[in-house]
Amino acid sequence: MKRLRVHTVLWWGLGALWIWDAVLSLQRDMGLGQLYMVTMGGAGEPGWYVRLINDQLIAYLYNHQLASALDATVFIIQMALGLAIAFGRDRRLGRWALWASLGWALLVWFFAEWMGGLLAGMSFFTGGPGAAILYAAVGVILLARRGPDDQFLPRFGRVLGAAWLVGAALQAFPGWWRSLTVADAVRGNLVLTPVSVRTAPIKAFVTLASRHPITANLSLMLAMMAVGLLLVRGPERPASYGALVVWAGALWWLGENLGGVFGGLSTDPNTGAVWIMLAVAGVAAARAGQRGFAPTASSSRTDARRARRQGRERRLPV
Repeated sequence: MKRLRVHTVLWWGLGALWIWDAVLSLQRDMGLGQLYMVTMGGAGEPGWYVRLINDQLIAYLYNHQLASALDATVFIIQMALGLAIAFGRDRRLGRWALWASLGWALLVWFFAEWMGGLLAGMSFFTGGPGAAILYAAVGVILLARRGPDDQFLPRFGRVLGAAWLVGAALQAFPGWWRSLTVADAVRGNLVLTPVSVRTAPIKAFVTLASRHPITANLSLMLAMMAVGLLLVRGPERPASYGALVVWAGALWWLGENLGGVFGGLSTDPNTGAVWIMLAVAGVAAARAGQRGFAPTASSSRTDARRARRQGRERRLPV
């Protein structure tokens, strides 16, 4: 068994993301403000879904006492998950935390993220398919990893590539070619964000997309397709993951406004940060693969036990 650095990066990365989410829940403007943002996120969703979230859940929680209790509960759960995953790597505690994070991530995805806009027409450029479902996907990768580590990286890269090809296909849907569609989606992520030098490029992109919607959407679709093809065709090349780092950084800034973490009401850093983490894990693993994977302590112990067993078998009388 050989060491796969992607495994280590994903363990620490997922733990850090849950801790980051927990810290964001302590922002001064959370509570009722967070519930308001969840309510606003239902634009374009099916009626039954809006009634379930807004008319029942949000209406019940719309008072200061319950909102404060919700913030405290979210903080405790997400901080506990993050610490257990980060420091429980390759231990039973870590695996239990991964299973718990799957359930919590799905709850957040359904009740707080509107399933990443899956039912309303989502774009990977503006936050689809939702950060929580990507957290869940990382958890599944860590729980299901089997077989030799040097065979895992090609599968990892191809899955990432396939995801971005799906993103390109979703970007090709008719609704995204209409005037102001891309611009309005990006503009929505600027809500409650203070004007600064950081937001100037985002506003410039909104202006460009407003004037040239077809060109803007075609560019996004081709970029997603290029990244997806690079990963599918070259899943063991560091350059393929490097392209994803650059693209994920661009969409995190221009498309997601860095998850709105400077607006005071963000509950997570959005999908861009998760894509960057996945890409960095791929770069680290691919570079290690070019140099030859180093054995881990567990693999060294396994090799030592195998050598001792073979030595005993050779000493047995025939």
